[in-house]
Amino acid sequence: LEGWVKVQFTISTAGSVRDAVVVESSDSVFERAAINAVNKWKYQPQLQDGKASEAPDQQVLLRFKMEG
Repeated sequence: LEGWVKVQFTISTAGSVRDAVVVESSDSVFERAAINAVNKWKYQPQLQDGKASEAPDQQVLLRFKMEG
């Protein structure tokens, strides 16, 4: 079983992911796993004028492939 999920989210001022949503997917069976994974990610916050700021509308494409 193989597939992909495109997820959109905001990186908060603390570097955590928030408001993750599925934009597209090859099969809905992968969507929950993709959201759960992205919600655990941490980023270096974006700096604007030396202060941390949110980075909305970030997108990633996660690919799922069964090794066997």
